Amino acid sequence: MKPSEWSRERFGDAVEEFLHAIPLAIHRAHQQSLAAHIAGELSTNDAYGNTLKAAQHEQLIACTAHIPGVTTRKPAEVTSRFNLVVFDETAVVLYPWRYAVDGWTRREDAKLPKPLSDLRRSLLTLANPNVEAQLSFDQVDDDPQDFADEQAALDQLAEFGRVVTIGYASNPSGLFDLGLAEVVLANEETGAVVWRHWESLNGPWESLELRPSLAQPPVPVTRGVRFDDAPLDDLVLAPRTVQPLHAAEEELEPKTGSDDV
Repeated sequence: MKPSEWSRERFGDAVEEFLHAIPLAIHRAHQQSLAAHIAGELSTNDAYGNTLKAAQHEQLIACTAHIPGVTTRKPAEVTSRFNLVVFDETAVVLYPWRYAVDGWTRREDAKLPKPLSDLRRSLLTLANPNVEAQLSFDQVDDDPQDFADEQAALDQLAEFGRVVTIGYASNPSGLFDLGLAEVVLANEETGAVVWRHWESLNGPWESLELRPSLAQPPVPVTRGVRFDDAPLDDLVLAPRTVQPLHAAEEELEPKTGSDDV
């Protein structure tokens, strides 16, 4: 997959590593949650969904840990159980969101569950749309400098952090959709969102696992005692003694126990 200008702007020179690590993490989280669903033997998908809430964050942290510039942080002044992956070079925060629990819900129809958490409210308002260049009829008499100042404020806000939403749809039957997005909260009352950008990351799971990983420095191994380190006994070989024919016949005579035994 060739990186787009949008993704390269957000991940810089590490874009290819992110484009591999992110889908790998979500696929692994899905597999981990599926294993919990099977082990739980429930008729509902509770085990899958509850495991996925934690697994998506843990796998994202694990799969991006090798990328230079990646840190994990909890958002300030909001309630969050999990650390989020942050790429310091471009001040990008990765936020996973399972927008649908089936394979037929349209992404455009997805809504955030209510009540809206402080975390989602704060993260998805970081991606506020830019000020419209085309003025409305009510704005034609306003000072253009006011709009320039507002745009500068939005640009400054973007420097504090941008959110890349990892949108996906899944349930124990499969992972139906996966991609990177810029999502804006449009209505707090209904949870409606606007997808300002979407890049698909759909692809075969096997190709992600087979991709060679970055070379790691060799780890010195201390040799321990192995089960086969003991010295072997010397083998004593000797020719077999040939018995007379009548002796062999006596050995072959059946020895049947009595009924009393």
